[in-house]
Amino acid sequence: MGALRVVVVPTVLLAAACSGQPDGDRQDAPEEQENPVDADAPGEEGAGDPVEELEATDGDAPPEALSWSSPENISGTAALSDIRYQWGRSIAVGEDGRVHVVWREVSGEQDTLDVARIVYRRSDGSGWADVQDISEVVPGNGHPKIALSGGRVLVVWHLHDPAGDDSILLSSSDAGGDPGTFSAPRAVVTDATVSAANPLGEYSTTPSITADGSFVHIVWSDERFVASCGSGVPEVHLLSSPDLGESWSAVRPVSSDDCRSSWTPAAAAWGGIVHVAWTDERHDATDCGLLGGMCREEEYYRRLADNGSTPDPAEIRLTHDEPGSEAESWGPSIAAWDGNVQMVWYDKAGGNDFEVVHLRSLDGGLHWEDTPRKLSTHAPGCRSACATIAACGPDVHAAWFEICGDTSSTILHAWSRDLGASWSEVSDVTSGTGVFAVHPHVACLDGRVHVVWNENSTGEIYYAHSE
Repeated sequence: MGALRVVVVPTVLLAAACSGQPDGDRQDAPEEQENPVDADAPGEEGAGDPVEELEATDGDAPPEALSWSSPENISGTAALSDIRYQWGRSIAVGEDGRVHVVWREVSGEQDTLDVARIVYRRSDGSGWADVQDISEVVPGNGHPKIALSGGRVLVVWHLHDPAGDDSILLSSSDAGGDPGTFSAPRAVVTDATVSAANPLGEYSTTPSITADGSFVHIVWSDERFVASCGSGVPEVHLLSSPDLGESWSAVRPVSSDDCRSSWTPAAAAWGGIVHVAWTDERHDATDCGLLGGMCREEEYYRRLADNGSTPDPAEIRLTHDEPGSEAESWGPSIAAWDGNVQMVWYDKAGGNDFEVVHLRSLDGGLHWEDTPRKLSTHAPGCRSACATIAACGPDVHAAWFEICGDTSSTILHAWSRDLGASWSEVSDVTSGTGVFAVHPHVACLDGRVHVVWNENSTGEIYYAHSE
């Protein structure tokens, strides 16, 4: 999906749907250029076929659907509380069982930018501590994401200010999120950083963050200028830290400069391997975000070894629309546990309604299954979107929202206990109480699953856990 694209949902949901690039317009794209990466090259063995529903053939019998605690309002403020963009995570669970959540509190608008503060809240299982402010209230604060490493909590978000400057900000706590321990926000990516690498770059947006031991990795997209394109077109980049965010590598490109948008980047890391997935428009005749209408998008993946410093030569194309049946797909979420890499996104392949689909690699991202599994099971005319995924050993959990007609939406969950081979029936996380529940984020630890989401009708953040 291109700039300011959203899932087709009722007006009340538009501001919080899984929209694309926020808070601004995209630059014009040039005429089509030859793609520098052959998407069907031998190095991309294992790419997926059009979505179809699979029978579980290589796993145990599917587990039973989970039951859930009553949804709990954990924001409870007069401001609009929101979580967006499922390619990063807004919830994390530490080894001590504490649950950490970040979101925005939006108090107004200035120059088309949301005036917002970034906030954080933690639970130790017996109750929720007070909400903490991570940032000041400023125009352009957007969409925080979180990662944990030992006792350090890391929060990252983007800032588009009214002057047109763009940056990615980081705040961290060495004390597990204790009150008063978060550092002042500091910019790890700025317009100046981008421009130093390639003049006229701008619009760093929607970062995702992941941690692997002492290594921390941030991925995002920005519109740095590409001479062969004649303009800036979003591409995916990576920044890595070997010391829990104290120092950072040079910016590393992940997607190819091909004059077609690459964005919605998701990242997961395990054992020194960084896994990055994104939505790519390289198979469109022109950059579809500039023209509107239906986009032919595909999901792509790249594996980076040596803690992000050594990218595999080829980007792997994971989805393949049939000629003449090109369809929209968008918004990956990715998780890694040892050599098992799990991914979900939502896709129109095979129909007119968005479906949530799943794909996995069992060898650390070197090869991927041929055919995605469809996880959503909605009735015709409904839509399933904004899926997130979490992996805990052999258990894999996916959550998404489903909307039917213009009346309500609900948060749904399915899970696997055999590395994603077979899946449970779908359960309703919102316990029938959701009115316009959207943007779920899922995390798991030691058999317990945690989900947070927006209740868009009230502008609050809700939480539930598996029973």
